[in-house]
Amino acid sequence: MKGQSPKRIEGLETGFRKLDLITGGLKKGEVTMFKKTVAIILSIVLVCSCACMTAFAKTSEEADTHLQYGADGKFRIMQISDIQDYFPMKTITKKVLKKVLAEYPVDLIVLTGDNIASSTLVKPYAALAINEFMSMFERLGTPVVMVYGNHDDESTTADKAYQMSVYERYKCFIGCAGGIDTLARMGYEPLKIEDLRLQNLFAMRVAASGLTGGHSGDDINKGRANANKVIVNYLQRLQDLGYELSTINGGNLRNAIAREAEAVIVVPNEAKHEAIVRFNTYKAEVEEAFKDTEPTMQLTLESTDLPATILPHEQAYRLIDALCECPHGVIAMSEDMPGLVQTSTNLASVKMRSDEEGLYIEVNTSQRSSVEAEKHAIKDRVEQVLATACDRVTHGDGYPGWAPNVHSPILEVARKAYEDLFGEEPKVLAIHAGLECGLFLEKYPYLDMISIGPQMYGVHSPQERLSIPSTDRTYEWLQRILANA
Repeated sequence: MKGQSPKRIEGLETGFRKLDLITGGLKKGEVTMFKKTVAIILSIVLVCSCACMTAFAKTSEEADTHLQYGADGKFRIMQISDIQDYFPMKTITKKVLKKVLAEYPVDLIVLTGDNIASSTLVKPYAALAINEFMSMFERLGTPVVMVYGNHDDESTTADKAYQMSVYERYKCFIGCAGGIDTLARMGYEPLKIEDLRLQNLFAMRVAASGLTGGHSGDDINKGRANANKVIVNYLQRLQDLGYELSTINGGNLRNAIAREAEAVIVVPNEAKHEAIVRFNTYKAEVEEAFKDTEPTMQLTLESTDLPATILPHEQAYRLIDALCECPHGVIAMSEDMPGLVQTSTNLASVKMRSDEEGLYIEVNTSQRSSVEAEKHAIKDRVEQVLATACDRVTHGDGYPGWAPNVHSPILEVARKAYEDLFGEEPKVLAIHAGLECGLFLEKYPYLDMISIGPQMYGVHSPQERLSIPSTDRTYEWLQRILANA
């Protein structure tokens, strides 16, 4: 059974037979807290009205089928009401939900309102709150339907239409992380220094180079510095000195962690010494923070020729503040697979460009998640931050994630072929990076597939390399899989 986007139920009138909730292993106080936040009713009775709710396509991509009774003639419904949760979800709520879902396999989950707390004010956090419980259901592959309660519509910018858009993102295409790009543009009119009649100015070039960089998915959890962040965090420390920004550039590929960045600034002569003192302090802090992951990092501040133009003062400061505030790095780790990143975002590049519309600064970011709703939630959060400085924020088409099927028939064939060839079990992993499998499954959701390949190192960095011996083993392994499939 494939889990699908939840549907609205209009006038659902169903009698549920209440069962006692097993709370063994929970403390008395935890049970009391749980009763205040979530009520769960298990049902073994399906009334005729449920038969009209289309929930999943069981045998055809073209025509949906209806919910069906099981082989035992029964249809089990779990009703969940009044979760009223924030982000992150309360530990006790999550614990009880997982326990009940594990002990009572069901055919349909019905959310009957007050799913999030009314004080979940900001849209991205409302989406993250919804994701906390929806991701549990998505992993089970169980269809979900829902209605709103008063708490889902009070004192929150996340109106019903927005919430429904979050619920509807859930699909049961489950190996790699899905991703989407967020691109921001800030147009500007440069100001000539000579026209501003500014005097006694000193120009400086601050740069970060020699960083490790790496793949924005596979390496995002390795504690590496982002050159863009390193530069803008220093510039933000100088705002009270009244500096002016002339140029800023950093990063290159959208799917790589920025290795280099630089900016040219202008400060009043009387502020030059203080800017240098603050740089030396900042440099020591950064080097200490990344001493284990960035051994070759170089942070430099040097004098340079006075530039001819600068950015408008307020506009430049808004940009630097937005880049400092813009999330970067791991947002959430997987609870199901220890060590696997579930959601992340990368501040990939900041570039000064021009086109027929004029001069502009382009900020390129990428978001990844194996949970569809989390991917969109972090995308929305990045958009909100960048929109404080940029006049245009757009998103790419994105690509779907692919979660591993541990019961995959072809996986068993590949596992046995590897053991026969090399006398050991292969490592079966999920990766926080995009794979073509997600795109294949989006079009053909019933395909059974795995992804194999040789060992690669330093992907999307100057140190990128491929293991030749592992390439030979992969070819031999592939031949054996095809022979046995």
